Amino acid sequence: MWGGGGGGPGGGVGGGGGGGGGGLLGVVSFVSPLDHSRSCSYTVVYNQCATREETLDTELAEEQGRDEKRQRFAQLASEMREFADATTAKVGELAGSLEEQLEALKALEAEYKVRRHGFL
Repeated sequence: MWGGGGGGPGGGVGGGGGGGGGGLLGVVSFVSPLDHSRSCSYTVVYNQCATREETLDTELAEEQGRDEKRQRFAQLASEMREFADATTAKVGELAGSLEEQLEALKALEAEYKVRRHGFL
């Protein structure tokens, strides 16, 4: 009376029909969304990591470009400083008549005009 498939309490607990299979299917359907959720979360995080790596690579390339410009600027600034110091020393050493000093200043100006293009 309690054992078979349909009428009594056994039908729903473990007998034939669809009761036993339904319980097992219920467990699978309970686990499956969790597994799917984990799988989707992993995929989302993995894709975000790839996107973040691309962003970081781009930012690294931009920063390296800015660093090259900073180094070039520092180099040119040092050269300009050396030139300015040397020119100031030459002006301080000028001697002779006013005409001779004027000619020396014009020569320094010509030298500056030639070198200026290297600084710009």
